[in-house]
Amino acid sequence: MPVPLTTRDGHAARLVHDDRVPELRPVTVLRWVPGRFRPHALGPSSAAQIGRVLAVLHAHARQHRIDPQRVRPVLDADGLVGPQAVMGPVEALPGLPSSSLALIDAARERIHADLDPLFEDEEDVGLIHADLHGGNVVFHEQGASPIDFDDCAHSVRHLDLAVTLSFLRGSNDSFPATRDALLDAYGETYLLTDQDLRTLETLCVAQRIAGLGWLVSRSDVPRIRAHVPKAHERVVALLRRFLDGEALLFADR
Repeated sequence: MPVPLTTRDGHAARLVHDDRVPELRPVTVLRWVPGRFRPHALGPSSAAQIGRVLAVLHAHARQHRIDPQRVRPVLDADGLVGPQAVMGPVEALPGLPSSSLALIDAARERIHADLDPLFEDEEDVGLIHADLHGGNVVFHEQGASPIDFDDCAHSVRHLDLAVTLSFLRGSNDSFPATRDALLDAYGETYLLTDQDLRTLETLCVAQRIAGLGWLVSRSDVPRIRAHVPKAHERVVALLRRFLDGEALLFADR
């Protein structure tokens, strides 16, 4: 894990002012993490390492009870896909077709129905990484190390698995093998039930809607704006399948 460096007086963060920035900014410095990225070569072995490190992160988070409202964003159903979504509302997409909005609204209802009860159980909810895709983990002889915790949030812990599964599903041709390796390794610590797998299907869809909202919110950046039309098409196709009851992650089971 990235280890923070402290200031000379022992603090992990410092408020810094610069004439080119209008307000104070909190600044931290982390040690380099040894290892290499494998963003396009995540096979079953790499996926298993991610599963184990997620279990370690979640076990650590369970030891700390904090007020999430004071610390990190809350990624419940509203935080993920609501009109005021944390990562950005999809309604901000210029020229969003009414047919797409109807699909999103229908998906929101189902996402709320599936996820709202989970937030009533403190054992299922806590701090998560929230962005553990292939570009945010490095691999070394001892295993895998997650980096880039800036999207760390308060949510159901299975959202971490859904983010990784969504990345694996779109990045390699051996998804069933990498999926099973990830979940089996995580399951060494936390048993996954059939209901958990159904929840992962819902979370995967919610995460994809949230991802589209993120792209839209940053579409002032040309290279990000270029991805919005294709991302919109993919989300619409995914929502149709989801609302039709099609299995998205576990169709082969």
